[in-house]
Amino acid sequence: MSSFAHLTASPIAGSIYYADFFLIQERGWLIGGYGKSHAGLKASNYARNCDVARDAAVLVRQGDALYGRCDAGAVHRNPAQAEPLHKIDVIAYCLGSEETTKVFSRGALAFLECPAKLMGLLLSDDPMPIFFDSRFFSEQQSAAMRDPSRKVNAFLELTEGIRDLKFLIVPFMPTVEEKAALYTSFFP
Repeated sequence: MSSFAHLTASPIAGSIYYADFFLIQERGWLIGGYGKSHAGLKASNYARNCDVARDAAVLVRQGDALYGRCDAGAVHRNPAQAEPLHKIDVIAYCLGSEETTKVFSRGALAFLECPAKLMGLLLSDDPMPIFFDSRFFSEQQSAAMRDPSRKVNAFLELTEGIRDLKFLIVPFMPTVEEKAALYTSFFP
């Protein structure tokens, strides 16, 4: 019996993004880009129940809200065993050191709000983290899911009109502690 017999292809694999998902001060933060994991862990106080997803988060729209969970392209066959969905309040993208120097050349290191389309472009530029694609998807399906244009359009459809959703550019910070403090300062 295969060690993957309990899994099946995720029906929403086309909405998986290379991002982490943490609950920080009871708010859902989907974080992509560079240096995302350690600061997210610290900002969530290393609480296991706040570490929702690493490198493979799927987005699900329900009404006027966006939710997410861990999904690496394969999910449990029994829906009762599925990872729970958590509301996403912030979608952030962390810049690297060189990008930060260009963007923040004259200003203080702080969050920059950005439009949904820019966030979609940034998140869609990273590789698709479907770890089980060769087991559960054909080569054509995998190629379609990884197509950056399709990913941007899917992102825009998922996020369109959601009023309370924030899109933030996060500067590179010299230390994990400084970046974690920046996250926790966003919602006082």
